[in-house]
Amino acid sequence: MGREIPGQVFNPFFGGNTMDDKIQIIDGGNDHKYFTVIPNYILNHSTIWDREVYIQIRKVAGDNGTCYFSKTNFAKQCGMSKRRLDRSIDYLLKHKWISFIGKKEISTKGGGQFVNEYKANDIWKMNVDFYTKGGAQNTPPNPKGGAQNDTKGVHENRKGGAGGAPKEEPLNNNPTKEDNTAATAATRLDFQKLVDYFFELKGWANKEKNFYKQERIVYARYIRPAKELMSLCEENLDEAKMCLKKVSDWAQSRDLDWSIETIFKKWYDIDKLKPKEKKSYYKGNRVFEICGRKFVLMPNGEKLEFAGSEKEITFK
Repeated sequence: MGREIPGQVFNPFFGGNTMDDKIQIIDGGNDHKYFTVIPNYILNHSTIWDREVYIQIRKVAGDNGTCYFSKTNFAKQCGMSKRRLDRSIDYLLKHKWISFIGKKEISTKGGGQFVNEYKANDIWKMNVDFYTKGGAQNTPPNPKGGAQNDTKGVHENRKGGAGGAPKEEPLNNNPTKEDNTAATAATRLDFQKLVDYFFELKGWANKEKNFYKQERIVYARYIRPAKELMSLCEENLDEAKMCLKKVSDWAQSRDLDWSIETIFKKWYDIDKLKPKEKKSYYKGNRVFEICGRKFVLMPNGEKLEFAGSEKEITFK
């Protein structure tokens, strides 16, 4: 990375100073090896998931480079599923914080693979304009585009804190929705609906009080993991319910106990979770099919062709 600066310099070969000579300065500091600068506009106008993807792209691409990656590896690096990564990429593209460059071929153990290539757009002007015109009133931007001494939305420290301590802006996880009482109440209801759905899947819904007491089932114990799951699904109740259903079908088909927390443990593989296929039996003996013909495996190892009715076959 280099830049040329015209000016008056000393030329050792010809002596004296010449106005036409130029000096080339090469910056070898490699700053991006040690830190990545993120505009405040990004931090205050994105969810934790979208923010993480943007930060990773900026870290890899630097100022003038691009970022290309395997979706599986990049999702693990960002700590999210591939489905969640796709949604965050779409969000960043929609807001023009990044741009899609095209497909790039990379070498893998399995051979060549084409992956998407992105670059981080220059949004410093947007960042500065927001905090000088709207985000922070009459406050000059600092050298990196943030707002200095911006106290908007920050409560005054009345307990003896340092008066000159830097104050941060409140985080806005969803800039497209106003944070009002109705929205907050609706969110609380979504948590309750999610816990109610969890109880239905577990077979705990609409039971007598004695049942919950005997089984030591406390409704409030599932509120916190339900809230965490809603946050993980970006407050999308349908997506959260879908995650519960997938884990429920997978676990129950294997006679495994499960809870809301199971989703967090299986998050990276949740799209791969499938119910266990039920096998067919006739009077307790395994039934299998070869070339369209059904056979019964007897306890002594003998294979007999099945000649009974399909209704006599059970699955488990």
